[in-house]
Amino acid sequence: MPDLPRYIARYLREKLELTAEQEEVVLYSLEVFIYTGFAFLGIGLAGWLLGCLPATLLVALTIFVLRCFSGGAHSESPFGCIILSVLLIPLTAKFVVLSAPFFSLPFLLILLSFVSLLSFFLVWRLAPVDTPAKPVFSESHRRQLRSLSVATVGLVFLIQGGLLYFYPSPAAVMAILALAAGLLWQVFSLTGPGQRFFAVLDKLKSTGLKKEVKENEKDLLRNVDGLVQHPGPGGGRNY
Repeated sequence: MPDLPRYIARYLREKLELTAEQEEVVLYSLEVFIYTGFAFLGIGLAGWLLGCLPATLLVALTIFVLRCFSGGAHSESPFGCIILSVLLIPLTAKFVVLSAPFFSLPFLLILLSFVSLLSFFLVWRLAPVDTPAKPVFSESHRRQLRSLSVATVGLVFLIQGGLLYFYPSPAAVMAILALAAGLLWQVFSLTGPGQRFFAVLDKLKSTGLKKEVKENEKDLLRNVDGLVQHPGPGGGRNY
């Protein structure tokens, strides 16, 4: 899957006679579209299996929309980002669903106020976070992204307030908490501790994959060694 966008971009360049710069634009667009699609499919499937699909989609959508403007901690590879998202976002949503019945109205108001103020503060101070995957090209670009990030937090706050005022129900409480969880997840990724936390998760994932590859290589070598030591009929050749 990691080579799929590049393969498609190269194919389109040959067929449409695109320049190298146009190919890079197409490649970036394909990566965003394909990896985001795979991520949402995996996240949705995991949320459905855990019985918390609506909360999972709300958490994921909040993170995705705010991340478009604010940036934040990224995995070393898009595939790694998909794995972490599929593992962590549905678990966060499940926690939201399980904890929602225990939230009284006063406590919900306090939590909503705290999350909103914290998000406004951190986004204004830290966003956008410049990363190799999403560079900030100029100071005007930075101000624009910061303003859009703050506006996104404000929009989420208005949605939460509207749900609480017009539709006070268990489903509204769940939605409010899911939106708050998405905000907290994303603003945490803007901070130094948040970036270190996701870097550690990424390293653990990479270490696990490398260990699995080494184990597979050992199994393959043992099988080859067994064939050499116990050749089949026909002069040591096994067919």
